[in-house]
Amino acid sequence: QLLDIMARCSPYSVFLASNRHSSHVQQAMISRFCYLIKFDGLKDLDELYVCNTILEFVKPIFNEITTLISDLNASHVIRSSICLLAGIPTIAEKKGNDSKHRHSVSLSEPLDRLIEPKKFYIKKSVSFDVPEEFHEILGSAVITLIDLNSNDLQQMIIDPTSSAVFSLLIRILTNQDIILGGDMLIERLVNKILDFNESSTSLYQLACDRSGSYFLEAVFECCNISIVYNLINNFILTNVLTYALNNTANFVLQALLRRLSFHILDDKATNIYPSIFTELTADLSTFSQLIVKKAGIILWLIEASSNYGLIYNDSN
Repeated sequence: QLLDIMARCSPYSVFLASNRHSSHVQQAMISRFCYLIKFDGLKDLDELYVCNTILEFVKPIFNEITTLISDLNASHVIRSSICLLAGIPTIAEKKGNDSKHRHSVSLSEPLDRLIEPKKFYIKKSVSFDVPEEFHEILGSAVITLIDLNSNDLQQMIIDPTSSAVFSLLIRILTNQDIILGGDMLIERLVNKILDFNESSTSLYQLACDRSGSYFLEAVFECCNISIVYNLINNFILTNVLTYALNNTANFVLQALLRRLSFHILDDKATNIYPSIFTELTADLSTFSQLIVKKAGIILWLIEASSNYGLIYNDSN
């Protein structure tokens, strides 16, 4: 019955996704389908029929992803559809007091429950099998975004509506056990977004933006560690304190320290970390200010320093 409803709605998918009220219905249908397929499987349903029905329902939306991604209502449908195509439960969204999209979707899961500890991407154990065609459509949507120019992508990152889609893609596709080759697609996408030029924004400007900060936190926590090292060396070293003192950018620095604390065995991390530590602690007055106002940085600095100290002592 759910598939029949989806089939009837397919010709109007884009319109429904953009509508304030019908977009909630679409999300509910997608969330319900994810729940059923995860816990009940296809049962006696024909897999080809299921595959074609779902694809006809979501493909029109992904065909228009470059415009719908910035639409407040459609963006939520895109995120639900990404979860469906990836084969994971739909992810519940945090609703702030100033949220313009306060409607909650049933059968969705909080992100914290789906995250792999110390990896920060979606864990394989929560996923379910979907047809290969689902992953292909999702991959094609990512390639469509990669084909945009860097300036346009950066504007999407500082838009809270579209930025949330990019952060979700990072947390799903960086786990190659969920989507084979997804990590390489994300590496291409992130490199394109962070390809700064004279007319573009800078990494620090992104970090100071609330939406940009969320995106960069996902990058530092989930992406290939080589990307993290390149960003640190090219943009953050010698500017560590600037990030630390900013009320928004400090969360990016926390994500950086969090990731380094789990990679401190790497030679590159071992070489980079002392410089970061020195920048944060060189001035006692400023360090005292961080202790009072930026406790998160201090906590992860302690964690990373503890791990670094163990390695240093072992080597001596």
